[in-house]
Amino acid sequence: MEHNTYGTANELRKVGQLYVFLSLIAGESSVKEEIEGENQYVKRAMDYIQNNYHIPIKVADVADYVCINRSYLYSLFQEVLEMSPRQYLSRYRITKAAELLLSTSLSVESIALSTGYNDPFVFTKAFKQLKGMSPTVYRKEKKKEESKKNKDYLNQIENFLSQNE
Repeated sequence: MEHNTYGTANELRKVGQLYVFLSLIAGESSVKEEIEGENQYVKRAMDYIQNNYHIPIKVADVADYVCINRSYLYSLFQEVLEMSPRQYLSRYRITKAAELLLSTSLSVESIALSTGYNDPFVFTKAFKQLKGMSPTVYRKEKKKEESKKNKDYLNQIENFLSQNE
């Protein structure tokens, strides 16, 4: 505040103080990044998978994107997520496929292709392994459960309305 007068020297001094302040803030965040360094690789890999699951990517593609060795990426995933990068990719794809099965009327083949599987049979096998049933059965079961929940909910509303009459 002493240098709150006009003039080039005072302007430069204020800008300099601002830069010192910003460097202190940046220094704090870089320490945090160094501490979480290995987790940053996992986070970047997860982001890459979440943004590219719909195309047929491989773990090698993920490792190349993160700029680390495939086996090191595997070790980091095991340490942080307790699963391999391949398992994470597969689970993420199947989770997205399950969402599509419930929210769209797309065919199983279309959903397989839109979640990065080139072969619908490979997709069905992976889906069944993770969800315990085929995609078609999953869709039917979940729709049936949803219908039952809706019926129960409507019955509760009708009971409530009849009690208040």
